[in-house]
Amino acid sequence: MLMVLFAALVWFFVNRASVRANEKIRLLQEILEQQRIQTALLQSLVPVTADNTPPEPETLLHPSAAPAPEFDAFNVIPER
Repeated sequence: MLMVLFAALVWFFVNRASVRANEKIRLLQEILEQQRIQTALLQSLVPVTADNTPPEPETLLHPSAAPAPEFDAFNVIPER
């Protein structure tokens, strides 16, 4: 009787670990798929030059190219 109880206890913990591992694998696969979608979206947003090389980051983020945001008091988060 003691062996049956011990076997059931071992089976419980092995089964629990297996379910947790499967859940982690599923979550990691979802994260990977979301990252693939984000990468494809970012690649579609970045312009490509004639020789198939992306432009330098300085040219993409140059401050004079983007207009300065207007001050809006409703978008300010107060400090605590």
